[in-house]
Amino acid sequence: MKRIITIMVLLSAIGSNVLFAKEKGAVITNATLRKEQGNIRVSFDMQIDKLRSDYMLVVTPRLVAGTRSVIMEPRVVAGRRKQIMEERAGNDKDSYIRASKRHGSYHYSAVIPYEEWMHDVTLNIRQEMEGCCDREELASTDVLTRMLMPHAITPHYEREPAQVPPVENRAKELEQFLFVHPKSTYASRYDMLHMENRSANNTTIFFKQSGTGIDPSFRDNYAVLQRVVKALEIIEKNPDLTLDKIMIAGFSSPEGTLEINTRISESRMNTLRDYLVKRKNYGSDIFELHNGKEDWDGLRYFVEKSDMKYREEVLRIIRDVPVLNGREKQLMDLAGGEPYRYMLTHFFPELRNAGYIQVYYDETATANAAVTEENAKLDILNKAVDKINCKEYFAAISLLDRVDNDPRALNLKGVCLMMQQKYDEAEALFKKAMATGDHFAAENMRELEKARQAN
Repeated sequence: MKRIITIMVLLSAIGSNVLFAKEKGAVITNATLRKEQGNIRVSFDMQIDKLRSDYMLVVTPRLVAGTRSVIMEPRVVAGRRKQIMEERAGNDKDSYIRASKRHGSYHYSAVIPYEEWMHDVTLNIRQEMEGCCDREELASTDVLTRMLMPHAITPHYEREPAQVPPVENRAKELEQFLFVHPKSTYASRYDMLHMENRSANNTTIFFKQSGTGIDPSFRDNYAVLQRVVKALEIIEKNPDLTLDKIMIAGFSSPEGTLEINTRISESRMNTLRDYLVKRKNYGSDIFELHNGKEDWDGLRYFVEKSDMKYREEVLRIIRDVPVLNGREKQLMDLAGGEPYRYMLTHFFPELRNAGYIQVYYDETATANAAVTEENAKLDILNKAVDKINCKEYFAAISLLDRVDNDPRALNLKGVCLMMQQKYDEAEALFKKAMATGDHFAAENMRELEKARQAN
């Protein structure tokens, strides 16, 4: 077989396996012997300090095993004048590499046919320095002893740990309803009763003054009721979701007595509950009712947002005067009742409501169990990948045996067996993995064939 010689300048730093050739010659680094499809490839790096112009260094690799040996193609690094002299003498100029003026790095790589006696071969490298009138043997050193490496298998698999995916949003269809929340937020349900949140979520059923019956034609009530019913139906139809709680808060505007307004707000929330029970046939335990009574928080919200006259005076009374100490009376007397009449017209109708409806859902135990099981499998697969990356194949197999029925384990387990040269077992697993669409397994099958041919 024709011998192949490759020489190239290296820019990398000096690696391991460093040998110094006395005071002259090359420093040999990164030497390897590797089987490649019926051949042995010999490769190493040479680091040479400045070589005088009329000298050349001859580096000759030799493979030795007992009484058997083979000499490989030498590599000649020549100074400028020495190379010119050799060319004039008719020597093959292509086999010479001109030395760098300063420190130079060179790579040697060549292959020869593999023979049986080479299975525990030693790499010996001989170095000679030749000047214009003399030739000196610098070193003949065993660089690698019985270190023939098998075919270099490159296993293919996803080397980075798989990211545990976020829990699938099974309630994505509910995102359009701002009044629908996962059960995990249930603890903060009373915070959501502030008018800032109620007005943003647009789920208010309004009542006429002193009224407690739902009139779908009044304001936007019909559309709100339709939205609430639609959201409840989505939860009911989704097998991964269960309805956990419906919270209804009832309020009244502040005009009139506290006792009467408390009864009105209670009747409003009960009316809305009864409406949903009739439409959806829910039990009473699904509801949580909150009597917000007179909606002073809502009134404060509207006053703060407004540019009404006496705004600061109104806010001070709401803030500092308790309800039972005559808060409403002071508002009615302020500035001859002008700000009170303004609020009665512009703000109080917004406070006569059984709004804010909050709906809470929970994911079913089955869905949560599936997520938990998947995350546990991913954790095991990720740990196995870490072991494979560290070449701890026995430990990786022990982990993969725990998820033996998972298709993602097939290729990984096959990699472990292939790297232990258990080719038949690895092949069986790669074929199964290929049947599941694992593209890494197909690449590993090709690596497996190369390894079989080489060995």
